[in-house]
Amino acid sequence: MSYEELEKKYEPYTVEGYTGIEFWLDEEYNKNVSELLDAIIKIYPDFKMYQLKLKFDHIRFYTNLPHILERICEQYIEDEYQFYTIRKKDDVEQESKKCD
Repeated sequence: MSYEELEKKYEPYTVEGYTGIEFWLDEEYNKNVSELLDAIIKIYPDFKMYQLKLKFDHIRFYTNLPHILERICEQYIEDEYQFYTIRKKDDVEQESKKCD
């Protein structure tokens, strides 16, 4: 799922002034974030997303969910972000070694 597809799919769940998902990794990462958002929407059909961004290299997820659930979701997105960031860095290092 591309960044644009992710934004369009969840547009109905954003509030006025929403600035969008402010980071991008790859389509696999976006798919995982999308699956989480789909699960939230099933449980909380009135779900609204105020902001999903990267700030000081950490994910910030602001919603109308109960605070504890918002933090759990934020941690999941953060863990996925860290996993994919490390994996991408490893991929770059592997490619660099091939060129040597």
